[in-house]
Amino acid sequence: MIGHLFGEVWTGEALDVPTRRLLVMGVLAAQHEFDTLGIQFSNALRTGELTTEQVREVVIQLIPYVGYPSSGSLFRVSESAISKFEESK
Repeated sequence: MIGHLFGEVWTGEALDVPTRRLLVMGVLAAQHEFDTLGIQFSNALRTGELTTEQVREVVIQLIPYVGYPSSGSLFRVSESAISKFEESK
C-alpha cells in the first residue's frame, strides 16, 4: 500500500504535488480526520508547497463545507502546524 501510494499515486504526471496535497486536505477535512490533516498542513509548510497564509486560506475555504461545529478542530490543527513551522525557522 505504501509503495503504491507514494511510488505511484503521488508521483503521477497529470497533477503536481501541491494540487494533490490540496485534494487530500479536502478529503481529510470532509472525513473529520483533523489529526491527519494537521500532518498534511505541516508537510505542506515544511516543503514550501503552501505558505502560512495559504494554509489559513485553505481553512477558511473548508470551514463552510466541513461544518461550523467542526471548524474549531480544523482551526486548531492548522494553527498548531503553523506555530511548529514558525518555531522551526
